[in-house]
Amino acid sequence: MFNCGTEKETSPAICDVGKNLLESCHKTYYVKAVGLKELGEFTVEDRELLHLRSGNKFEKICFHHEQVYLQKYTHLFGQTCCDPFKRHKKIVKKSLRKITLDTAKKSLGLLLPGKKICPTCETLVKNSHQNQNDTDSDYEIGTTEEYLEKLNNSLQEMGNSPIKKVSKLSNVQRKQYGKRKFEKIVSATKENLATALQVKPIEIENNHQSVDLQNEDLYSLVEELKIKFAETTSHADKVQILTLVPKSWSLEKTKREFSTTMYLVRKARNIKKSFGILGKPAARQGTKISQEDISVIQTFYESDDISRLCPGKKDFVNVRTDDGKVQKQKRLILCNLKEAYLQFKEQHTNIKIGFSKFAELRPKHCILAGSNGTHSVCVCTIHQNMKLMLHSIKPHHSLLKIMELYVCSIENQKCMFGECSQCPKENFRNEIEKFEAFQNADEIIYKR
Repeated sequence: MFNCGTEKETSPAICDVGKNLLESCHKTYYVKAVGLKELGEFTVEDRELLHLRSGNKFEKICFHHEQVYLQKYTHLFGQTCCDPFKRHKKIVKKSLRKITLDTAKKSLGLLLPGKKICPTCETLVKNSHQNQNDTDSDYEIGTTEEYLEKLNNSLQEMGNSPIKKVSKLSNVQRKQYGKRKFEKIVSATKENLATALQVKPIEIENNHQSVDLQNEDLYSLVEELKIKFAETTSHADKVQILTLVPKSWSLEKTKREFSTTMYLVRKARNIKKSFGILGKPAARQGTKISQEDISVIQTFYESDDISRLCPGKKDFVNVRTDDGKVQKQKRLILCNLKEAYLQFKEQHTNIKIGFSKFAELRPKHCILAGSNGTHSVCVCTIHQNMKLMLHSIKPHHSLLKIMELYVCSIENQKCMFGECSQCPKENFRNEIEKFEAFQNADEIIYKR
């Protein structure tokens, strides 16, 4: 009857509960087995529990929905007061009592077995039930016999047998009798209507198969929305998809079905109320940079201190301007963008701009060292190791500033080759020890 394994290995049919509630079937959260159960395999009490909790009649149910609406129902939906009258302004979790099947039957549809209720709501339900009983008693005395007489007269005119007295029947027997009588009345009415219209009775029947197909389509649509929601990384797109959730779904159910946060679900509900379905959250407007500041940044990139012209005949790029495409000679940036950004901030303290925007505004013809022939600095292991070591201690100065601390002059060849005896190495050592990485450091001396 069932196969053990994941949903990908088998493709069992969708159960009736999944069709009606547009929920995914055969999940393996609570049970590893995948398959369907017939209605006859459950006890009478379990059938009533499943019917009341799911709100649907069914012939087949999958193992996943059996766990959700039978075994795990209280754990999933009974952690707070069910608040049948929607009176609580805050979630109530204390002094709760579990609702039994008998209590749920007496509540006239206000309560569901397995959920929990607080003492205040329980008292309100009892009072409501008492008032309903008083109203029903008055109604039965005054009008039940009159309605029964009118209904029997109508049934006799249509060729149906009258309704018998049901005062001695139990509540369950009345329901069963009512179902049988209803089917007979519908069948007789259909034949009389077909005769009057001179058509076949089958031609005026509702197409139940088309209804099932519509349920299948809705189920498939919801599944595709879930897949799209999981794939997208855009916050706005996720909110937009959540606005398509059916109105009957609660916040908790939406959160569970889409595996998302309650914040996103609430945000989507608010946007749906304001803008309808497929509404998107308003984009945050950041601080805009003026065109004058953009021109200053691009001019800075083109300065000889930051970049130099490439000498090659083919070292040019096509730049699109208002006058069309223009060929511009490439300029090789002589440092990395972080160093260029720090130098720009020193020269233009009045312009507020972050590093990411500064890098974004780099002109197309100002290129970084990368391809063959574009290196303007040494990339041997000695120099790269020096850069990496300095990067690890997170210095407050740029690499160029640290080099100036270590040598007399970066323009002096002897200093740069380590042949100068006058370089202030001790000053460099004192400056380096100020960094956080060297605070409370111990000096270790190795002896051979």
